[in-house]
Amino acid sequence: MSGLSHYAADKEWGYGIAFKLSSSKSIAPAEATEMAREAMKELAEEAVRRGAIMIGHIKCILKASGGYVKADTIGAKYGVYVESKLTEPVREGILVVNSIVVGLSKDENVELTRNLTKKVAERYGFNVTILETKT
Repeated sequence: MSGLSHYAADKEWGYGIAFKLSSSKSIAPAEATEMAREAMKELAEEAVRRGAIMIGHIKCILKASGGYVKADTIGAKYGVYVESKLTEPVREGILVVNSIVVGLSKDENVELTRNLTKKVAERYGFNVTILETKT
């Protein structure tokens, strides 16, 4: 193998993580939607900054009692697709993030996805607990 196909075989890692989000205050649907968008955008940008040569797919879903938000990207330059069906403010929910990137090691992808997603959720007022991870 040569070129991208060889590189991708060596350094393409998928990672999934589930977080429990909770907040003492209600987070408006528009804010929760923007949080999902921002997390996907920042993950894609930071992956490239750290050396990723391609974003396979980065996606998330936030499920709460008042509905859900889905967001995904295949790279920052392509934007983030968001679908929100939240009908009420969010006080707690489950946020699941999956990321597939080419050019970062498994450990780099895990650390990036875990820490940056947590940081963005906390910025929006959520307390964040890791429920489950899968590589």
